This record gives sequence, structure tokens and C-alpha cells, in this order.
Amino acid sequence: MKDDPFPDFSHVPAYDSFFNHHDLYFRYHIHLIGAEAQDRGAAFDKRRNRFGRPRVVDAVADPYVIVETVGKDTGSTSYFPIGKHKFSVLENSQSPLWDEKTMIMGKNVDGIKFQLLDKNTKTADELLMEFTLDKADLPEPTPLKDSSWTQFHKKGIGGRQSNMVLSFRIMVTRAGDQMVDKDTSRAFHQSYDGGYAYSEEVLPDATTGDDTDNALLQCWRHQSNKYPKKAILWILGRNDVFMHPHVAARLFQGHDLYVLNYKLNGHTRKRGWVQDAHLVSHNRKGDFNVYKQDIAAALEVLQGIEYDQVLGYAQGAAAILYLDAFTAHFSASTKAKLETQGVQLRAIPPGCTGLVQPIDVGVGKPFKDRVRQKWIEWMMRQDAEAPVMTNASRADCAAWVAESWRNLPQSILKNSWRKSGFSWFPADVDDSEDADAEIADVDFADAEDAEVADVPDVADAAE
Repeated sequence: MKDDPFPDFSHVPAYDSFFNHHDLYFRYHIHLIGAEAQDRGAAFDKRRNRFGRPRVVDAVADPYVIVETVGKDTGSTSYFPIGKHKFSVLENSQSPLWDEKTMIMGKNVDGIKFQLLDKNTKTADELLMEFTLDKADLPEPTPLKDSSWTQFHKKGIGGRQSNMVLSFRIMVTRAGDQMVDKDTSRAFHQSYDGGYAYSEEVLPDATTGDDTDNALLQCWRHQSNKYPKKAILWILGRNDVFMHPHVAARLFQGHDLYVLNYKLNGHTRKRGWVQDAHLVSHNRKGDFNVYKQDIAAALEVLQGIEYDQVLGYAQGAAAILYLDAFTAHFSASTKAKLETQGVQLRAIPPGCTGLVQPIDVGVGKPFKDRVRQKWIEWMMRQDAEAPVMTNASRADCAAWVAESWRNLPQSILKNSWRKSGFSWFPADVDDSEDADAEIADVDFADAEDAEVADVPDVADAAE
């Protein structure tokens, strides 16, 4: 493996300090919980919203919070804002509750400034409250493995609505304290029978021919024949510079592992291809579409080995949640909350739930059949001569549901995904004829109505 020198960042002091003197920095983990009024005076009469603004101007507020390290030399700048974060805007919220986490970094930090603002569309955003948590009040730095949260409830000092109290938690760790140490990484690499072969493939950009635009593919291939011919292409999140062994250990079992380092990202820096500090983790064109050719080049390498199966693992990519078209599922507040968790919403077209939603396609009926059978067995145990039939208890119903779910074969769950048209599982996952038979028994054209008709109303039985 070529061992080129690390890029010279000396002409950009902020970058040079961060990359070459990382041990001077601290991580400030912040869990923003919510805001509430400390006292409800005249400002909270019927004509005003939670923040005291007259309702005729703005019926409800759109609050958000900005946190920022303060000090003469925190290492954070306008072009390298590692010490600043803006939390989500909560639209039309009179009772702000974020429940969001972030991490900012800094050195020589004198404190952390909190600002609560109201987003306005026609005028400048309004400062509602602010305060600075001094260094003396911050928790002491602890090793990552021993870290714990410290709770705060702080009243604002400045701003129009200073009677608000912000609730949050903070944890401080040292930036030099690596989340994954070298011993853990080494143990991961040495833990497989027959060992592995490691190599690196340079993926040049054919459109420019410039080393700056090269991508790098790290390759871990099993040497033992006990593992099937399967591979995983790990696509790093932007700014990642190493593969996390605690995740890789699970992915590597039974698969060869390939890690794609985009141009100007990850290990391309150690190859010396990053000549301009301002381009660290930012391609020269400022367009994420240029990474598509890096992915295509990586797949071409894998195709040359003729794997039976290739899976993609995109670190840091958003999860996709498919929901039916019920209006509440796609309200602004629901979408905003999910977006803060990295989840993107997708709607199942009306009338198609029984065709493309795995639970409806193949899981609902077998599951409900099992619950129904539990109910029948319970009924058969009742005294037929009793003048009044007793109702099943809620505990009984809960037990039926739990046991029915535990006894549902994994093959049914997997085949439901496959029959829905999704390719999360290969076509040969069904390991029992009963699994397909149960799924095939569902009338897809009227799946939802069939399932409702086939199952007793357990909730009514419990009353």
C-alpha cells in the first residue's frame, strides 16, 4: 500500500489545527429536549401565544435553537463551523419539544451559547431568549466508554421572552479519545479463519485525469473456502475517514468487504490527493452527482470477481419509511420530526396497500390466524354450562399476540418482502413450503378486507 504524506494544511490555520492537533479539541454532545414557560403572567392571556406574541400577528411560533462555542480561538470559523449547530425549526409549535442530539467541537472554549429564535417569513427571525453556559458549568471531560449526560434547565438572560426555560443535556469527551481504537481494529482483522487478503484499488476519474479526483476502494477478501461468494460494498458517509470495526465485524461474516472512499474523502487524504484544504470532503465541482461514477467504478471491480450476491451498505444514508396515504402520516409536523431522525417518507398509492406493503401481503393473515387459534383454544376451555360467559382479560389478549408473533416463521416475513416486489432477500429464502402456502392463501385483490373478516375482534373480547 502506498504511504504518501498527509496533505499540508499549514496555509489554512483552522484546518491545520484540527487535523494535526486533534488532541487539543473536545467534543460537546448536546441533547436538546424542549422549552417551557417558567411563569404564566399576563403575556399568556388568550390573545397571545406561548411566547407572548399577539395572536393577530402569528398564531403560533416556529421556534428553533442555535448552539455555538464561544472563545477567542475555538477552532470554529465561518468556513469551518465545527463549533456551531442549528436544530430543527418546529413549525406552528406552542410547546416546543425537539428531543434531538448533536455534537459540536472546539478548543479553548469559554462556554457554549444557546439562542432560542422564532423563524419569520416576512421579517428577520426574532431572538426569544439566549444565555451562555460557562466553561465552569460544563461537565468534566470523560472517556467515551465512561461518558454520561448532565441535565440542565436554564432560564434566558437576553431576548424578548426571557421567562422561557430551556431543557437539555450535555456530555463532554476528548476529541483524541477515538471511538474505535487500533487494538479493536486489529482484533477484527485477525478474527477470521484462513485470514483475509487486503488490497486497495485506485478508481481514477476518466473525465479529468487528475489525481485529485481519484476515488479509493479498500478490499478485504476472505481466503478461506468456507465462506460463500458474497460481497458488500460499503459506501462511506461524507467526512468518514475510517471503517467502523464494530459494524464491519457483522458485515464481514460470510461476505467479502469493499469500502468506497469518494474523491477527496476518507483515505484519499492519506494518499496525498487532497492538495487544497478547502476541498476536504468537498469535491471540486460541488455536485454530489460526481460520486455516481465512483460507485459505478467500484461495482465494476466487484463484477470482475463474479460474486453470487452483492449488497450495498450506505453509511449515514437516510432510511425510507413507506406508509399508506392516511393524511396524518404526512402532516408537516410528522415529516419534520422524521427528517430530524434521518427518515424519508414515501407514500403507498391508495388502494395498493394489500399489494406492496409486506405486512398486508403476507404477514397479517398468518399472524391473525395464530391469534384467532389462541382465542378459539381459550373459548374451548370455558365452562359451556356457565350462565354468563366471561371475557378474556387484557393480559390474555396480550399473551396471545406476543406468542403468535414469536411463533411466526422468519421465512414468512422474508417471503412477504419478496412477494411485495422488494429485493431485500434473495429468491431462495423460503425454507419451508408452508411459508409460501400461507402467503399464497391471501386474496391480494381484497387483502385488507379478507384479513379483517377472518380475525375476531380481540379488543372487544377483552372488554
